[in-house]
Amino acid sequence: MSRTNRARSSGLFLLELIVAILFFALASAICVQIFVKAHFLSRDAAMLQTAVHQCTGIAELITVSQDSDVMVQTLLSLYPDTQQQPDGSIQIYFDSEMCPSTAEKGAYLLTLQPNEQEHMLTVDLQMNRLSDNSSLYTQQILHHIPREVSFENATN
Repeated sequence: MSRTNRARSSGLFLLELIVAILFFALASAICVQIFVKAHFLSRDAAMLQTAVHQCTGIAELITVSQDSDVMVQTLLSLYPDTQQQPDGSIQIYFDSEMCPSTAEKGAYLLTLQPNEQEHMLTVDLQMNRLSDNSSLYTQQILHHIPREVSFENATN
């Protein structure tokens, strides 16, 4: 009789062990999925932060420009691979690490669409991911261009 009890108890122990292993395997699979999703979200957030940083830096360059010609010359001097399109837009390519690059190595594209009317310079910035042409960040910059005042007529 003791043999039958021992066989039953060892069978029950093996069944409990299998259930515990399945439970931990299922829990670990769920945890791995959560960690992978968190990694992708973190990577996307870091890329968005870098895109915002690049756009903010260029926005600062625009706000210190005296007019659209000075803005274009400043961008061409700081970003040598900048491309000016016939419609007046400016394209700056960035690689996968968000460093300025050529169009061939570009993973991201920053497009600037300047519009100067009277004494107001308006520039629309848009950062796109080239792989799926999705927009990462958009910003509109308004910059007042001061009029040139001649003091010669004021003293007469």
